This record gives sequence, structure tokens and C-alpha cells, in this order.
Amino acid sequence: CSVNICTKTFFEAFETRKSTTGVNGKRKGNFVFICDPCMTNRENSEAADTKSHVKSLESKMENLESDISEIKSILLQRSHAQTPTTSDRCDPQSPTSATTPSKNPWDNMERVKNLRSNAKLIIGGDGPGKNISKTDLETIAIDNKLPVEHFHINNSGKTVLTFATQNDCDKANSKLKAAFPESEIRQASELLPTISIANISNNLNAEELYDAIMRFNPEIESYVNNGGIFKVLGQLRKQNKNDLLQANVRVSNNIRKLLENGGNRVCTGFGYSCKVYDHFHIKRCNICQKYNHYADNCPTKQAPVCSYCAENHKSDDCSNRTATPFIPTCVNCKLSKDQCNTAHESSSNTCSTYKKAQDALRNSILYYNSKNL
Repeated sequence: CSVNICTKTFFEAFETRKSTTGVNGKRKGNFVFICDPCMTNRENSEAADTKSHVKSLESKMENLESDISEIKSILLQRSHAQTPTTSDRCDPQSPTSATTPSKNPWDNMERVKNLRSNAKLIIGGDGPGKNISKTDLETIAIDNKLPVEHFHINNSGKTVLTFATQNDCDKANSKLKAAFPESEIRQASELLPTISIANISNNLNAEELYDAIMRFNPEIESYVNNGGIFKVLGQLRKQNKNDLLQANVRVSNNIRKLLENGGNRVCTGFGYSCKVYDHFHIKRCNICQKYNHYADNCPTKQAPVCSYCAENHKSDDCSNRTATPFIPTCVNCKLSKDQCNTAHESSSNTCSTYKKAQDALRNSILYYNSKNL
């Protein structure tokens, strides 16, 4: 310390602190002496440095905010110049959509037609001359260089041809109709995505839900007005034990992509949105327990199979399930070539054969086979 400032010397302070009695006797460690005037000078100097540093930071922040505002303004101008309106994105005839690529790849119909789609032709009907022989079909396919991926006769006795792309299917349809004008030839309906909308208010019915979605989701309405599909399937049903409802809806590929881009949510009211899930429903017969048909169309109505124990009786007449203990048996897993766990009812949604059927349905829907589109 400066001799002119300090009123006591270091030696005097040290002599006091080195005492082994009283408060000073409990002190340990190194000894540092700073007089009050020197401490005041040091604190004033540090405060001045801090104030100067804060002022420098404030100046830098002001410059940074100015730069950010300028960048934001430039980006907004570019966004307004390049982004088409909702009607432009959904209207294939609009000039804007012709020059600006849509964010939804399913709007590009030429690109979609070349996707691997497993497109199908169904041939045949009642009466003579309606069917076409396998030999004739093979000749047409080879002469026109049409790759037929699969050939089979369905349960109705009609011939089904499967092609790799929709373009191949369209070409085969034209060639076959020209060569066999009396035959009944039609394209199989395309399988479209089905979604479940969860947590819907319980005061909406199917028609009111459709109207609400069209009103609060203008982009979906625009797609529907331009040929898109949004169809509520049946009535809304209760979701678990709460008062909320769930609806299954069939949608076109472009609307499914629109929902995916929007975070898989859809507005059902002002300030209220619901989660959207993919839904793969598999028909299951309550008579034979097999998939892809219901009891009304069961080919083995006279040979029922129990959904509880897999024996040959109606499920309602099963007496085995009252036994203790009772271990259920799934007939589909029992007959499966795969080594499946059979200890569950045939109606179980966790059944491995049921999940396999769901995977087959998913793979037959173009939207899910074209996630990289």
C-alpha cells in the first residue's frame, strides 16, 4: 500500500493477526493484508471496467439486431415472391403451379404413374366370350413387351394381372380391349390410405366432422375440390372410456402427404387440432376366423371354427373357455407355416398373422411404398 494513503503498516496488521488467542487464534491459511482505502480504489476500478464492458456489449447487440432485421426482411421478400397461394398449389391448371414446383410430390401425375404401384387388371365376367385364355394373355404381353408380375384366378373366377407400374397397366388395358372387344376388362380400384383421427369432440357426427375439417383446413378443401378424396367411413365411435371420439377416414395420396407435412394433425375446430394415425384394418370372418372377408361372404359357413380354442364349433358355443386354467388357441397361427405363438384368441390385434396381413395391406397401398417420392 502507499505510505501516503495507509494509516497502519503491514507489520502492525500482521502482529495482530498472528495472535494465538481469541478470534485471531482460529485463523488458518495464508495471510493477506489490504487496507480499506486500497480496497475502495480497487472496487472502483473494477466497477469502471465492468460498466465499460457492458456498454460495449450493448453496442454490439444493437448492431446485431439491425443485421438480423435486415436478413429477415430479405428472406420474407423472397418467400412472398416464390411461394404459391393455396389455390395455386392445388389447381393443376393455374399458371403459378406450372412454373413453381409443388411441395406435394403427389401432385406430379406423370411422376406418380411411373412409380412401382402393383397396378391390376381384372378380366372376365358371366357369359361366353367374356374370359381370355392364359395363352392369349401371354401372347399379348410378349408381343407388346408388357411385364406381367403376377397372374392368378380370384375367388370369383376372374383373371387378375398385376403390373409393375400404372403406365404398363394402362398400355395393357388398351391392347387387350382392342384385341378382345367382347371381354370385360377393367382396372382394379387403387387402394388408398386410411387414417384414424383421434380425440374428436363428442358433439360431432360424421357429417359435421367432414364440414368442420373442410372449413378449418382450406388446403384439404382445395384438394377435394380438385378431385382429392376425403371420405369419413361410417359413424364416429367412442375412444376407450373417455368422452372423446375417433373416426376412420379414407384419403387420397396427396391429402395424406399434406397431413404428413403438417405434422400429422388436422384442425376440427377453432383452436383445436386432432392427431392423425395410419389405420390398417383387416377384415376377419367370425365364422372361419380367416382374413379378408366377413361372415356374410364366408365360403365355409357350414364349418365354423371357434375364435377361442380353434376347435370346430361356433365361438358362442365354446365350453372350453370356462375351464380353469384356460389357454386360448389362435387357429390362424396354428395353421401358419411360420412358428407362431398360438396362445391368444383369433380376434387378438397382437396376433402375428394379423400383423402380417396388415403388412401385406400396407405394401399394397402405393402411398406407403413410395415414401421417397
